[in-house]
Amino acid sequence: MEKKCSKCESVMIEAKLDTYEIRAYKADVKPNAKTLSNINRCYVCSNCGFIDFYVEEPEKFK
Repeated sequence: MEKKCSKCESVMIEAKLDTYEIRAYKADVKPNAKTLSNINRCYVCSNCGFIDFYVEEPEKFK
């Protein structure tokens, strides 16, 4: 199944980040092992440049 860009509807291309691990956490909590989640997947739109990230543990954002 192709992933479509939410901005322009073009096909998104799976990509990798070239950096030390990037992690995300809810803005209203302190970052620690219980609140941080690594970025798992990354997609880039070759038409408009939009980047879409997905975390490994989305349940940490409930």
